[in-house]
Amino acid sequence: MAIKREAEDSDGGASSLSTKRPRVFMDAVVIKSTTSPLDVKKVDNEKLAKLKNPKVKKKKTECTLGPDILRDRLCPIGLDLYPIMLDKATQDAPVSREYISHHYGGDPQSTRPRIGRSFFEKHGLDDFMFLHLDYQPHAPAVPGAPGIFFSVGLKPAGPWPEVQRVFSRIASACWLYMGQYRLQPGRSLTKEEWASMTPKVRNTWAGTLSTKAWGWLTRLRISLRGRLKREPTIAEVEAEAEENEGTSKYFEITAEDVGRAFLRGEETIIVWTMKCVEYDADFQRTLVEKWQDWVPRPKGKGKGKGKGKGKTRKTPAAKAKARSPSHHSDSDEEVDLFEHPNNSDEDINPQEVVYIHPGTRSRPSTG
Repeated sequence: MAIKREAEDSDGGASSLSTKRPRVFMDAVVIKSTTSPLDVKKVDNEKLAKLKNPKVKKKKTECTLGPDILRDRLCPIGLDLYPIMLDKATQDAPVSREYISHHYGGDPQSTRPRIGRSFFEKHGLDDFMFLHLDYQPHAPAVPGAPGIFFSVGLKPAGPWPEVQRVFSRIASACWLYMGQYRLQPGRSLTKEEWASMTPKVRNTWAGTLSTKAWGWLTRLRISLRGRLKREPTIAEVEAEAEENEGTSKYFEITAEDVGRAFLRGEETIIVWTMKCVEYDADFQRTLVEKWQDWVPRPKGKGKGKGKGKGKTRKTPAAKAKARSPSHHSDSDEEVDLFEHPNNSDEDINPQEVVYIHPGTRSRPSTG
C-alpha cells in the first residue's frame, strides 16, 4: 500500500491554524460478486429438493403451490434443515396414531387433539399437531424441514402463538415426528401468483373446490357475489350459511366460477410458514422404544361394530363449541378447526382433498 501526503498549506505565523489533514491514498482492488440470481435460485432449488421424503407417495392430482411461490414463502424463514442430534434410524422411525393416542391421549383423528387431564398429568404434553400430507402437501415431510400450512379464505393469516409438536403422515399408519414448530403468518397468494401457476394446478384447485362438500363456504361466497353484484359482508355470509347449512352445498358453482374468483382476487390461498425451532430427541427416543413392545388392540368384530351404539355423533358446530376459540387468528374468517374425518391411520380415497376449509367463527367447516 502506497501512502502519499500532500504538502501543508503554510501562511506565515498562522501555519498551525491552517494546517490541513493529510490525505491518504490507497491502492485497492474491488471484488465484484460473481453470484448471479440464477445461481442463488439453483442453490435454493437444491435445498428445496432435500425437503422431500422419498417414502411419501404423491397423488397424481393434488393442490400444490408452484415452486417459485413455495421458495418465495420459505426463504424468509430459511430452507436449511434444523440440526438434529439423534441417530438416523431412530429419527426416521414412524409410529401409528392409535399408538400415540394410547400413550399420550387425545383422539386419533383430530389435527390438534385435546389431551385429557389424566394423560396430561402423566407427561405434561398438550401441543400435538398432526398433518396429513394428502391435505397439506407442503407440510414438513422430513424431520427439521421448513414447511407451509395453508387454507382458503378472505382474510390474511393471523397469529399462531403456540409452538406445535408436529407429526406428518408419510404413509398409511405411519406418522413421523418432525420437531417443534413455530407457525407464522405468511403472505396470502396474490391474484398474479395464482395466474402464474400452471393450468393443471389451477384446474385442480378449482375443480376440487367446486365438487367437494367441504368447499361449500367458498362456493357460498361466490354465489352471494353473483346475486348481490358486490362483495358480501361477513354478516351476510354467516346469515346465508346459517340458513342453508345442510340443505344447499352450492354445487351449481362450477370450476370455471371458482377459477374466475381466484383470478379476480376475490378468493385466495392463506399461508402460514412452519419453522422448526427445536427437536425433542428424548421424546422421539422414548416414542420408538415403547413402539417396539406395542401390541395394538384387535379390531372389533360382530354385533355393533362401527355403529357407535349408545353414542351420538357430534356435528361440526357442536365440535366447534366444545373446542376453545381460535388461538391463531383474530379474523372472523378463520377458526381453529382444521379437522378432517380421515386424518387418521386409515387409507383415504385418492381423490380426497388436500386442505380443509376453515369456515367462519359461527359456522365452522363441515369437513
